[in-house]
Amino acid sequence: MMIEIYWTRTLAKGCTDLLPMMWFEKEGTQPQREHIWLARNGTDIYPARCSLEVRGEMAVLNYAGIHTPFNEAHDVAIGELKLEFSNSSKSEIIDVYWRLNGAEFKRAPVVITVTGDGFDEGDPILLLHMRQERSRKLRNQKIVEVKASGQRLTCEACSFLFSDKYGEIGTDFCEVHHRVPLSVTGRTLAATSDLAIMCSNCHRMIHRTKPMITVEEFAARNITSA
Repeated sequence: MMIEIYWTRTLAKGCTDLLPMMWFEKEGTQPQREHIWLARNGTDIYPARCSLEVRGEMAVLNYAGIHTPFNEAHDVAIGELKLEFSNSSKSEIIDVYWRLNGAEFKRAPVVITVTGDGFDEGDPILLLHMRQERSRKLRNQKIVEVKASGQRLTCEACSFLFSDKYGEIGTDFCEVHHRVPLSVTGRTLAATSDLAIMCSNCHRMIHRTKPMITVEEFAARNITSA
């Protein structure tokens, strides 16, 4: 069985955490658990790691601590998710709470569903965890500005151009990188100058640097490595 937690407000609006019910059957601490989540664009899938503490009618999933580097690399919000069950058998969730680093727990605006064991293979499901919200309008504006200036959508780190490699299906395709992660800035008023055009590989790799280096530093590293 799966617990589906659909977020209706806050930065996580539209997200659905999908957690195996079997996680909560055993009392005590489970130092590492991992689930995946699907980004709000409906295509990108990322993992999230947490520790799990189950005590009686309560369970806390902690995405901070030793899991912070991994989760930051995958744009997972760092904090704790607390589930309150109706009884110690964990047959029903009555409340969900969330808190960011050290803040107080607050009731989460969610809709909770418990699904059965049987699933038809091939059907799409949402596997989503809370993340910092991105502005698609800002991303699109960045692409428009680059093209309007007469430039191509080449990766600013390695100069890769999707249309050169993949032809027509790669036309106007790129990833847009926040020069300063939203996990650092939090809610902010961003401009297109805060963004960089990157290919998928460089985008993933730059987020693996801790602390995250600049696009220019990453490009220099690529040149040196070559």
